[in-house]
Amino acid sequence: MIAAIIQARMSSRRLPGKMMKRILHRSMLQLLIERVCRAKQIDQVIVATSTDDSDDPIAAVCDAMNVDYYRGDLINVLDRYLQTARFYAVRTIVRITGDCVLIDPFIIDDAITAHASGVWDYTSNVQPRLCPDGLDVEVFSKEALERAAAEAKTAEEVEHVTTYMRRNLQLFKSQSVPWRGKACPHWHWSVDRAQDLEFARTVFNVLGQECTAEQVVELVENRPDIRCLMRTADGEPRVVCA
Repeated sequence: MIAAIIQARMSSRRLPGKMMKRILHRSMLQLLIERVCRAKQIDQVIVATSTDDSDDPIAAVCDAMNVDYYRGDLINVLDRYLQTARFYAVRTIVRITGDCVLIDPFIIDDAITAHASGVWDYTSNVQPRLCPDGLDVEVFSKEALERAAAEAKTAEEVEHVTTYMRRNLQLFKSQSVPWRGKACPHWHWSVDRAQDLEFARTVFNVLGQECTAEQVVELVENRPDIRCLMRTADGEPRVVCA
């Protein structure tokens, strides 16, 4: 059983309610679910949200789309993932964050294929990161998740799910999936702020719902007006707009 577990909440500090923001006449959550569902190697898509009343709209979207979901701890997202995996008897977890609306289903499939190529505990395309922030895929076993949940100690480790694994790779059989495109790790495609939402809306309006990562890279490189909307990581060179 391979399941994509999408973590999503409404109480974002930098862009409150972002999962219900509209892109292509649908909520960002709905669009993200639709894109993840296009990955061929996934058996099930599950949304992991919280029991907080503010996340009722997320549950409502899942009900309307007939998508499985689990409601757990708001802050301890690591435990939320663990309880979701236990409830649905998931053996292999594909972690997707709710702000990665530009996630590419082909990249998801590549990561799953790589993970299935051997007895791996943890597979990702972010160790090291060469792709834009917003195309993040992490695949790990339930056993690795159980160990992380049992041994994680810091607030960062319980909030960000895989921090313990990435800090202790020597404890896990891990691998990195290569990014085949242009190395652009400082490009920011995840939706964290209002500017990111404007960038995502513009990209989808131009390229459509099923655009690939390669198409977005080409668009950014060839359209200075759209390139100007894209943020870069803190401390990295600013995007050239001309």
